[in-house]
Amino acid sequence: AIVAGDREMLKEVAKIDDEVDILHGDIVTYLGDISRKSLTEEQTRELVNLMSAVNDLENMGDIIETDLVHLGNERIRDNVSISSQTQAMLKELHDTVANTVEMAFNAVTENNELAAQDVIHMKADINRMMDSAAQHEAKRLVAEEPGRLPAYVLEIDIIEKLKRIYYFAKRMAKAVTPEEVLEHAG
Repeated sequence: AIVAGDREMLKEVAKIDDEVDILHGDIVTYLGDISRKSLTEEQTRELVNLMSAVNDLENMGDIIETDLVHLGNERIRDNVSISSQTQAMLKELHDTVANTVEMAFNAVTENNELAAQDVIHMKADINRMMDSAAQHEAKRLVAEEPGRLPAYVLEIDIIEKLKRIYYFAKRMAKAVTPEEVLEHAG
């Protein structure tokens, strides 16, 4: 929707965040109710991790609704065309980031430390993909095509927002990863 969709598709993406906002409020209220109970130290730690994960998911939703949908609307408004090569690169990056979000979600909901570690270890791959995307963008910037600068700015912004989403997925994963494992992960 962001790189090639129309305004209607972008509205649909934004509407999804409205549902996320409602769920976020309901979950935070529920967790708040639980926090009033007498909890063990382990239960308290788990509650804090769940609150953090819910907030991370909300932040991801906000990046999508506020930042990425805005960029999609700017693309349409400014009549920016994103090449099929760049669309493919952005799709690969998006798919990888979306996969890490799903793994992080599973790590939290299933208290799955291995899934969490997979998300954390994806950092090197994500960084490589980000570097490759930046190199791709640098080459495209000098292409003899009209409108390259607005396309470059838009594409770089999309890449940065995807990186930010991965950051929140990694935060979620770290919440269910034992400290000793995090210390060795660097």
